[in-house]
Amino acid sequence: MSENFAQFQDRINYLEATDPVSMALGTLYLEGASILDTQDRQGALHFYDRAEDIFRKHQQGGNSALSGEQPPLHSRHAKSALALCLNNRAALLVDMAQWDAARRAASEAVTLRRDLLNADWSQSKTPVQDPALYKSLRADLVYSLGALARAHAGEGNFPAALATCHDALMLLRPVADDKTDPAFGLLGKMTAFYSQVCALAGQKPDPALLFPLLQGLAAQKRTPE
Repeated sequence: MSENFAQFQDRINYLEATDPVSMALGTLYLEGASILDTQDRQGALHFYDRAEDIFRKHQQGGNSALSGEQPPLHSRHAKSALALCLNNRAALLVDMAQWDAARRAASEAVTLRRDLLNADWSQSKTPVQDPALYKSLRADLVYSLGALARAHAGEGNFPAALATCHDALMLLRPVADDKTDPAFGLLGKMTAFYSQVCALAGQKPDPALLFPLLQGLAAQKRTPE
């Protein structure tokens, strides 16, 4: 592990010296944060800081000389990378019980990913025109909503956590009928977490919200592979 990380650090050092604001370097920082996530959390957060700084520059400078790509496509790529960085940071901060920082990171990731899901990019297909892309973006948004719900719950803000769970579960309704959907694996986790938050808030789960999801899950379990 240490030898592999040393080689990885060499790649980072090279790009820091030759191309310090490149998306490639930002991506390496993200990879480095993932490597350090469970072993050196402060080191991981440091890498997230560096990646976030690069991705923000590219998102804000999508029409500048920062990239040779067409501006709308580059802006989408930078926004997607920034959202991933914030989402992963939020997940780590939730594990560290740093609820306020986790909520802020997850909230911005949700905003960015909702924008991506609903966007109409002039230089590429819209999500609605590309079902696979749409499903992938929807799964990304649900991941970030899950992180945000956990941050709210950690802060003791159960109404906000429940509202966020509701948002995620409504997005997951079409997924219950398609176990090939990339978000299908999130169904059980989100319904279970929603039920937990309901218990913490002293209220019963909404059957109108859960029944279609649980019905779809049960049907998929009966479907042969």
